[in-house]
Amino acid sequence: MPWWPQCAQTLTEARDVSLVADGRSAPGLREAGIGTVDQLAEYAGPQPEDVPVPIADLRAMARAWRDGQVLVRRQPEVKVRRADVEVDVDMESYQEYGAYLWGTWLRRDGVDLGYRPFVTWDPVPTRDEARSFAEFWAFLMDRRAEAHATGRTFAAYCYSQNAENKWLLASADRFAGEPGVPARRAVEEFIASPEWVDMFDAVGDAFLSSTAAA
Repeated sequence: MPWWPQCAQTLTEARDVSLVADGRSAPGLREAGIGTVDQLAEYAGPQPEDVPVPIADLRAMARAWRDGQVLVRRQPEVKVRRADVEVDVDMESYQEYGAYLWGTWLRRDGVDLGYRPFVTWDPVPTRDEARSFAEFWAFLMDRRAEAHATGRTFAAYCYSQNAENKWLLASADRFAGEPGVPARRAVEEFIASPEWVDMFDAVGDAFLSSTAAA
């Protein structure tokens, strides 16, 4: 972001509360008279109105920022659902034009079986996305079906559902009717299941970051 270096310097000099509170919370904090990180760090009052993030979390992030800490541990350990068959999923897209890569890493019974990409080399947007997406979906569902058929548990992991879910659903909509492309309902059912694990949420449940707002 070209504007950030200048804004960061100005905000840091002012110790502005937006350094640790995002755009959802900073306005409500200011309305409550909490305009700086230091004021937030020492705030002992009730949850301010129009501040959706718990004040205890915001106060912890403010204290971490003030003390030069990057992470605050919320839980003793990161708790993530594990399974007998696990697929790490990494989607890469280019702006709003399309998803050009669905990368996977397969583990079965604790043994790494390696990486397999599903990619289009055509500039996105392209109809070739339908092929790569359909092949990825077939691979994912085949591994899931094999796990279930052999009495194993299954889980697929994404970095953040905000990104992966967007393109899973968008691809199902854009390429509906193309060979191998799943119906939107099938995608919705899978991403709503406990077998689709969001690592961003898992880490967020265990840690707070004093740099999250930036």
